Amino acid sequence: MQKNSIKWRRCCLWVASALLVCSCRQSDQAVGPVNLKQDLPGLWITSRIEVNINSLNGQDSSVVEVIEEATWRNRFSVHPPEYYFSPDQQFRREHRSLADTLISSARGLWNAFSDTLMLIEPDGTYQYIVSFDQKQVVFSTTLDWDGDGEADDAFKSWNRLLRKIE
Repeated sequence: MQKNSIKWRRCCLWVASALLVCSCRQSDQAVGPVNLKQDLPGLWITSRIEVNINSLNGQDSSVVEVIEEATWRNRFSVHPPEYYFSPDQQFRREHRSLADTLISSARGLWNAFSDTLMLIEPDGTYQYIVSFDQKQVVFSTTLDWDGDGEADDAFKSWNRLLRKIE
């Protein structure tokens, strides 16, 4: 009986050790602190936008609008927006038609403070919380997406790296 008890304890100890090693390995693989000034310079394409719209049309409701990369082409007949972040902290955002003609653009300065990105344009300043994972960056903020005068819509934009710029 005592032999089985020792085997059982060893088995439990082995399982606990294995779980500890696995959890340490997972944390080793986690992305380190965000360094936007180092990681952001490059050409990025918006692959997905998700907006949780609160009180749409004055109604107390919640609507989620999702725009995937293919939606830009199929529904809006344009390419997804592209962002160019230069190392000297200037940026450019472009929307192009399917024929590759420029529809609209914005230029300005960008700055980063920890996980916060500020885009400074002539007409306004925009602030995003940023999470970065390898070749994808997610911009999150609260804004007035539906134009009802209330900045109460949760906005997320997933952007895929097309080309790194050093």
